[in-house]
Amino acid sequence: MALAICLALFPTSNAFAGESGAEVMPEIVSDEQYLADGNVDPKTIDPVIEVSQAAGTEVDAFAALLGEVSGLTVSSAPTAENYGELGQALVVDLTSELGAQVSVTRVAAKTDIPQSTLSDDGAQKSLSVLPNGSQLMSSLSPETGAMVSTLSRNGQLTVWNDPHATTEDDLTRITRWATAVDSRQPEAVEVHTAATSSQSESIGIQAVAAARPSCYLTLQRPYTQYGRVEVSNRLLCDQNGLIKLDTSIEQYRGLWIWARKAVNAGQKENISYIWVTASWKCAAGTGNQLYRSRVIQRSLRNSNGVWYETTAIMGPQQRLTCG
Repeated sequence: MALAICLALFPTSNAFAGESGAEVMPEIVSDEQYLADGNVDPKTIDPVIEVSQAAGTEVDAFAALLGEVSGLTVSSAPTAENYGELGQALVVDLTSELGAQVSVTRVAAKTDIPQSTLSDDGAQKSLSVLPNGSQLMSSLSPETGAMVSTLSRNGQLTVWNDPHATTEDDLTRITRWATAVDSRQPEAVEVHTAATSSQSESIGIQAVAAARPSCYLTLQRPYTQYGRVEVSNRLLCDQNGLIKLDTSIEQYRGLWIWARKAVNAGQKENISYIWVTASWKCAAGTGNQLYRSRVIQRSLRNSNGVWYETTAIMGPQQRLTCG
């Protein structure tokens, strides 16, 4: 059944070969064209995802390039999200000293990409072609931030998402980063994977030594409340200390892309647990889309030592309609 669902995304005819049989690379197209070609709205299809830690020399080089171009720090081990017939997406999380969180997704496109996958409703949008032939798609919303995407002539889609980037200057900066990365690395990135427990709702981490603190992360399903989509996650430790946890809520746009809607970072002192809720205001009666939480950094520090984890972990998914 999962295989049949994935295949429903593709047109009934061969979308990648012209009448002469020559290969045709995917493009960013209007939603009208995408649906006219026989595709199903990707937002309506729940993906079957396997999440692993991404590794390999090309992954390391790509992550280093992202950090070099943006001046941001790679904040967690890159992750690989396997979407079955749709392929595998590489996700790299970046942060700044001021707490900005930017996610970058790189994937080999196997179908045309509708513009709504790379933008939010009501956002200021722009689609253009770069001198090297790559397409550049930008989306800016005062409520949901910026998404900047490039689709290279080699079919490599790279999506930059920053929910805190809400001004034209922010968009210009991210567009500059996206254009630079596209020009320097338009080829596919080879990804090796290792098993991870990131799809579990509860993840327990053993203490490194008996005296050091040990913590346990619980990931909840998203829910709706008072016209908002929210998710609450908890970090519970066996000792008191300075405890930190970040939580974000993401909306599935379809075709490998998750848009980060809200981010919240919590911190408390001399305590052993913390709940952190990310909340996003949505329009009543709209949506019916898939949501999940994403946690990157979590830690507890006291006189006995430090417990911390920075590998990105995705929480369970939930399909919701804004109430």
